[in-house]
Amino acid sequence: QRDQPWARVGLGMSLCHLGHYLSARDALQHVIDESHFCVEAYTWLARTYKALGERGEAIGLLRKAIMLQSTVPELQGVLGSLAGQNQEWNVAVEAYNNAIRYARNSCFQSEDYYFSLVAALLARDNFDREIEEQAIRALEDVVLAFPGEPIVQFKSRLLAAQAYRRSGASDRANLAARNAYDLFCGLELTEKAE
Repeated sequence: QRDQPWARVGLGMSLCHLGHYLSARDALQHVIDESHFCVEAYTWLARTYKALGERGEAIGLLRKAIMLQSTVPELQGVLGSLAGQNQEWNVAVEAYNNAIRYARNSCFQSEDYYFSLVAALLARDNFDREIEEQAIRALEDVVLAFPGEPIVQFKSRLLAAQAYRRSGASDRANLAARNAYDLFCGLELTEKAE
């Protein structure tokens, strides 16, 4: 019998789902210590650290994983999420930008990366004209990346209203909010529930 890394990752994931975080940490750490690069091992170990209240450790682990494999969008997205929860907005913005860049035109592309990027930009203390333009550009890009998806268009306009309001452009904010409302009214009931 050989010790298979994928089996240990599955064990760690299962233990994490069961709430046995210390055992999950041990199983996943074993995979990483054996020099196996496995995206799931890193992401699930980061989730385990987060569940144990060790967000700093989770962020450090993901930074290490990104140094080993910087072009994996999932790692970048998880790093952005954890950095955002830790209010490390610069790290979150950089991670989401990288996730968008590396996932573009692939099966890993996700509208969540775009919307999370904008949310991180809006959460920053300093919100100047340059940040506003970056946020609006990301919202335009997500609509182009996911054409014909009404929920994406709605969320994009809703976040645009928030960005314009944050920058003090009330007229543009109100127009974007009205547009978002019109789009919302046209959504299917299941989409409205999201």
